[in-house]
Amino acid sequence: MTTQIPRNHQRVRRYNSAFTIVEILVVIAIVGILATLTLIGFSRFQAESRDTQRSAKATVITEALEKYYDQNGEYPSCADITKEGDVVKSSVLEGIDTASLKTPQGSASDTNSIECQSLTSIAGDFFEYEGDGTATCEGPTGTGCLEYTLRYREDSTGEIKSITSRRVAKIASSGPMGLTGTPSFTQVSLTWNAVPNATGYYLERDTNASYTNGLANRITLSSSTLGTTISSLSAGTTYYFRIKPIAQSSEGVWTTFSTTTLTLSAPSLTLSASGTTLTADWNAITNASGYEIQCSTNGSTWPLPSSGCANTTTSSSTVTSFSGRTPGETYSVRVRAVHTPSSYSGPWSTVQTQIIEVSAPTGVSCSQVSGQASRMNVNWTASSGASSYLVQLSTSSTFSSIAASATPGSSATSHQFTSGLDAGTRYYCRVYAYAGSVPSDASNVGNAITWIGGGYFTTFSGGSPSGVRHSSAGNWVGDPGCPNYSYWSDGCGNYYHEYVTVNGWCPAGSSFRYNLHAYYRNASGSWTGDHKYTGTVGPATWYTINAYSPYYSAFDATAWCDGPQADSGTFGSGTVMY
Repeated sequence: MTTQIPRNHQRVRRYNSAFTIVEILVVIAIVGILATLTLIGFSRFQAESRDTQRSAKATVITEALEKYYDQNGEYPSCADITKEGDVVKSSVLEGIDTASLKTPQGSASDTNSIECQSLTSIAGDFFEYEGDGTATCEGPTGTGCLEYTLRYREDSTGEIKSITSRRVAKIASSGPMGLTGTPSFTQVSLTWNAVPNATGYYLERDTNASYTNGLANRITLSSSTLGTTISSLSAGTTYYFRIKPIAQSSEGVWTTFSTTTLTLSAPSLTLSASGTTLTADWNAITNASGYEIQCSTNGSTWPLPSSGCANTTTSSSTVTSFSGRTPGETYSVRVRAVHTPSSYSGPWSTVQTQIIEVSAPTGVSCSQVSGQASRMNVNWTASSGASSYLVQLSTSSTFSSIAASATPGSSATSHQFTSGLDAGTRYYCRVYAYAGSVPSDASNVGNAITWIGGGYFTTFSGGSPSGVRHSSAGNWVGDPGCPNYSYWSDGCGNYYHEYVTVNGWCPAGSSFRYNLHAYYRNASGSWTGDHKYTGTVGPATWYTINAYSPYYSAFDATAWCDGPQADSGTFGSGTVMY
């Protein structure tokens, strides 16, 4: 059986099953409360998370600050610790992660959240860096702090947390103290900056960077002393210095400086001579204010006043001359660099020696020796200071080859070559004067021909083969004025003649030469005619043609030897009459 419910009854049941407005409001309120509680819990969680970050970063910063102290004996100044993050990382808290320098809610444009301002005086999320209260620490040009306090504010509680420095410096090192110095040759002048609160300074030096002998060379200086000069040092040596401030119960850290003392090297000297002037030349030496030059004539006594070589000092020139030196004298010279303001002298150069060249001999001439074909005389005027001479002969005016040479002593003004020369040969002569092993310039050149010698007449005679006119026994000759040199047949007449024979001797290498002259006259007349003849070989017979009647003939002859170069002079002459 089915029971049907009226439609209006069904509608009433649907309405009775929905939430009421009150119920909905209650639910909304509960959800809101729960959301609020959740939001509050999450914000607290975030704040605590940021607090944890601040704490961790503050720890990183403080560790870096303590490391800085270990290296510098103090803490950074406000001016240094508040620089840009990358600068702090590179030159203050070296190597620190720049993220550690920023607070969680710091300004997005800042790379470093460390400030030297109080958290209670200004708002913001930053690390407060409080120094020792001095201008050296907190001033705009401060160099270091003796102590510090690092603070930050917690988000979760609003409480300000503080971390103080583990150590408190009695004096400030301020990093490097600005130790510097100026070296000289045997000393170094040092200066440094004052350190606040210091009662004095320890200064040490050594020749090595480990300062193994630093304590032995330590000196203690007062706090008012900001410079000193270290003397009795070696030139050209590197020295290491370090200084640190001291207080009653504390010491700062070392500040170091090294430098090399100056030195003067030995000059490289060259020496030359021109005439009687000696010139010394050398290279410039670094750090020199001048040079000292010494001269000696024995090479061991410096200087040697008797040699005219007293000390010579120049201000800056690297060349000097000694004039009026003695020709033939050997001079020794040395030079060294000096620094007059420091009264310091460098080592002497290597000693150089030079002989003053003598002047060339003058008036050189050469001449043959009469009767001596292989000899030659050479004469000259002496050169002052010469210790010896070199005499040379050559068959060439340029002396491309030397035929003979000799080395006479210092007092010689002539020399005779006694052998080895060719007769009738032209020789050129010249002479050198020597000062020790140094020669002068060449002298002027003379020349002469050696004597040929040995030439003389072996025959000088004549005669009249026929003194009778028209005699068939006569030695008839034709008249040069008649045709074909005919005899009497041409009507020119007959002649008779007289003759002379010339002969002589000359040595090898030369030729016999002669000139003949013939004159004739009648019995009562004077000599007329002058027939001449020159011959180059002998013996020679020369005929004269005389007139029809008896005539007298006269002959004369001159003979000589002709050498390879030129005539050597007449050696004989004579006259014969018929």
